[in-house]
Amino acid sequence: MPETTYFAQIYQPTWVALVRAIGEERVGDWMYMFSLNGTGFPTIHAYKHYDTRRYVYLSDDGLFWARDVETFCSITAQTAFKSADVEGHF
Repeated sequence: MPETTYFAQIYQPTWVALVRAIGEERVGDWMYMFSLNGTGFPTIHAYKHYDTRRYVYLSDDGLFWARDVETFCSITAQTAFKSADVEGHF
């Protein structure tokens, strides 16, 4: 399996994908942490919840992502928020 290299970058926070997913009124519960750029993947933005301290990963096209052993895989919104332990927040 070819090695995948990711480059983490911190730029101006990008909130568009998260706003689309949860609404503008809930964005204040999250911190923008960084973005990841990898070969063959879209730019993935990492958002960390203030209370649970867990991450949700979203790409600009609105897809949710999870970290796998060596890469990222696409997941459902429900799975993403469950893994971030914020189901009860919605």
